[in-house]
Amino acid sequence: MDPTGSTAPHHPEVFPAGWTRRRHPIHREAGPDWDTTVRGILRERMLDLCEAPRLWFDAAAEDRHPVARSVRKLSELLGAEEEFTALAALYAPEESILDVLLELLADEQVPQAAPLRYKPSGLNKRRRWEELWEAQRHTDSSSTTEDRRERGGLDEAVPVPPRFTSADFFKSSYWKQRGKFDIPNERFTSFPSSVAPLPPSTLIGWAGWDARARAQVVLDLLEADAHAHAQRPESALPLLRALAEVLPWVRAGHALDPASPLDDDEALSHAYEHHITRLGLSTEDVSSWRPPAPKRGRPRKDG
Repeated sequence: MDPTGSTAPHHPEVFPAGWTRRRHPIHREAGPDWDTTVRGILRERMLDLCEAPRLWFDAAAEDRHPVARSVRKLSELLGAEEEFTALAALYAPEESILDVLLELLADEQVPQAAPLRYKPSGLNKRRRWEELWEAQRHTDSSSTTEDRRERGGLDEAVPVPPRFTSADFFKSSYWKQRGKFDIPNERFTSFPSSVAPLPPSTLIGWAGWDARARAQVVLDLLEADAHAHAQRPESALPLLRALAEVLPWVRAGHALDPASPLDDDEALSHAYEHHITRLGLSTEDVSSWRPPAPKRGRPRKDG
């Protein structure tokens, strides 16, 4: 009798080559349970629906004008869509559409303004990377295609800044989205004014916008709050900082695509300068702006 207790004959067709008979079952590492797997699928599909371009462009505009949405407004729009509401009911049966959306977006958005993304160490690294990019843009604009091909990359005269770490970011989710080279991988951008948990009033944008669209959105937000900013000029600094950071990429986009409208790009820069002058601020005020220290506790839901 087989010492394992089996009465099965020792035939190749019963135990194919490479198989080993064991007295005890093979223990395999446990994977995610079924509920976790299903929730992950539901989450990804709902996030895909949140990225629908129709949510991020004004349907009434003829030129596909980009538009930011508050989390609350986004929940109203998605709450009118049958597929999203059905998925949300499966994902969190006891939660409202707004609560589901707040959970979904919390780790999928990254603020547009750098001081709301990085701690001081990260801001310092970001500044050094921006200096490198500016030097590279200057080199590219003053050299021929053949020169750039022969050089084959970054200007060796400019030292490469250090890589980012998780300790450089205010939130671990920002680090997960950006990584050590701070490469945007998030689905959404946001326009908050402080480092705090995501409240319903936070304005969200689509990461699928190009630099020109992002700049236009920020200008629209500045115009919409022009009266409030006139009363408290410092309240415009988070948006002005976001605009200042995106304008170099607008100009870089024109350099890569000379067919793009240069007048529009210049108009964006002039609008930025106009808002600074109108509010009695300076470019130094914008570049030196830092958010107030984060407050502890959960955000209010009546915003």
